[in-house]
Amino acid sequence: MKRVYLHFILDENGNLANVFQTFYVCWYALKKGFIEGCKPVIGVNGCQLKGAIGGQLLIAVGLDRNNQAHHVAYLM
Repeated sequence: MKRVYLHFILDENGNLANVFQTFYVCWYALKKGFIEGCKPVIGVNGCQLKGAIGGQLLIAVGLDRNNQAHHVAYLM
């Protein structure tokens, strides 16, 4: 089970313009692992994307009991 949200740009008539804007992905196993085994703190890490589209990739990260990074979700 996962959550995926995709957002597209609409044209002036409110119709889908087939232009990708953003996405969000949160895998159920990562969410469950964060809830059951991580400290109640979420940090955000990101990087710039180079190429024709560009943009930023953001990752929500938690800390487990061994102070290791535990990825929770991805957003672009």
